[in-house]
Amino acid sequence: MPHVLAFPPDLVAKRSTQMDAGQFRNMVPYHYLCSIWCQQDKKGNEHHTPTVCATIIQFNNVATCVMTICLCDWSMKAPDRAWMVEHWIEVAGEYGVLNNFSSLYAILSALQNIAICHLKRTWKVVSRESFQKFEKLSRIFSPEKNHSLSRKLLTKGIIPYLGTFLTDLEMLNNVPKYYLYEHFGAWFLGMDDLSKAQSYKLSCDFEPLPMSASSTHKTKKTAIGSNISCTSSNPSLVPASIKTAAATTRNKCPVSRVGDCCIIRVTLEVRQ
Repeated sequence: MPHVLAFPPDLVAKRSTQMDAGQFRNMVPYHYLCSIWCQQDKKGNEHHTPTVCATIIQFNNVATCVMTICLCDWSMKAPDRAWMVEHWIEVAGEYGVLNNFSSLYAILSALQNIAICHLKRTWKVVSRESFQKFEKLSRIFSPEKNHSLSRKLLTKGIIPYLGTFLTDLEMLNNVPKYYLYEHFGAWFLGMDDLSKAQSYKLSCDFEPLPMSASSTHKTKKTAIGSNISCTSSNPSLVPASIKTAAATTRNKCPVSRVGDCCIIRVTLEVRQ
């Protein structure tokens, strides 16, 4: 089997991009809804999101390949391993040219893995040019400003890195309940309450009362000043003193009925 260095970086990137593009064209959009693909690990759901699994497997295969090539040969010394690292950095650069951000990030993830990044002697031998290219490519996926740079570039890519969008969907699907509780409390306590008068006025503005109901409401709101009003649906509950006063002033104080309520107005005159 030929060694990986026998394959030029541009050839590796083009062939791998063809494989990625085939999977991307076969993607079924609704498989990527978090409510579906987040359940794929549960028993019985293994085959519900095949296109999601395919993209994840392909990404992991690329990253595993990079780590295997860099670490599996015990006979390699630091300079040999550095040569491998430089080769994969060149491949990553070719992925960038082809706008294949999925495999580009797979290579960067492998090189940033603790198993490789802690090989100080290896990285010390990596050429300055290759290391600068590695840093430049890594900045594309910087978490600063909520991955703003990668979001801007990934939407233009032929093959975007879907992990960013899957993470967004998962976060939206798993909003902590306490977050909603806190915001409800702030909303509830910050409300401007309406007074009873304001509530009634707005209600009448929305749906004006009929004329009969409006006059009835005004009658019920008659002010009590020098007059004493007694309202009762049962005349027997009216005090005897009020009944007597009402009898003597019947002509001056008419009795009106609203529904089954009897309203008696009694005028008390103070004589000196």
